[in-house]
Amino acid sequence: MIRPVHLSDTLGKTPVLERVQNVDKVSEEANQKQFQSAMQSISRTRIESAEPSHKDERADNDEQEKKQQRQQHSARKQSETEDDPDEKEMTHLGFKIDVKI
Repeated sequence: MIRPVHLSDTLGKTPVLERVQNVDKVSEEANQKQFQSAMQSISRTRIESAEPSHKDERADNDEQEKKQQRQQHSARKQSETEDDPDEKEMTHLGFKIDVKI
């Protein structure tokens, strides 16, 4: 059984305990906000100090490679379409041989 003195003592301490709990809660939130702002500033400085990416160089290299491939392809196509002397002779006679590999 609780004595009246203990009951009044306990009830008298509740506002103080509530304030202590509230202060603990506020300090935890403040610590979290401080940590979050510190992380944001660190990430911001890392982003600012980072070297620019080489995406532009890669794009230029890709374009050059594609251009070379097109040139090679057109050169091959042109060499294929050049008339062979034997083929000219056969065409002159009225024969055309179409062989694709």
